[in-house]
Amino acid sequence: MIIIWKNKGFFVLLYTVLFFGLVLFLSEFLEERIGGIFASNYNRMILYGITCILSGIFTVITDIITINNYKIELDLYQLNEFFFIPMKQFGYLLIVFGFLNLVAGTLES
Repeated sequence: MIIIWKNKGFFVLLYTVLFFGLVLFLSEFLEERIGGIFASNYNRMILYGITCILSGIFTVITDIITINNYKIELDLYQLNEFFFIPMKQFGYLLIVFGFLNLVAGTLES
């Protein structure tokens, strides 16, 4: 499998994997340790929705902000791509997909 990115585009995949592991660990931890409302059987689409929303937000932020020599700069014109799709559009797509997953998971529960 070939993964194609340009400049900071690999962060899309990195954030998705990182937040999926983090949200999965946090949900399992809360279910095991706290119980209560966290112990109920909820739909996994809610987990995917939260993951997509978080990774989409961080993807958009990473596309806009650049750190050079310990200075934070806004770089609105650098082209960052993941599979030939600009990173900002990929971030917005992830956020919309995440909200759709949240709604579908909530309605099915």
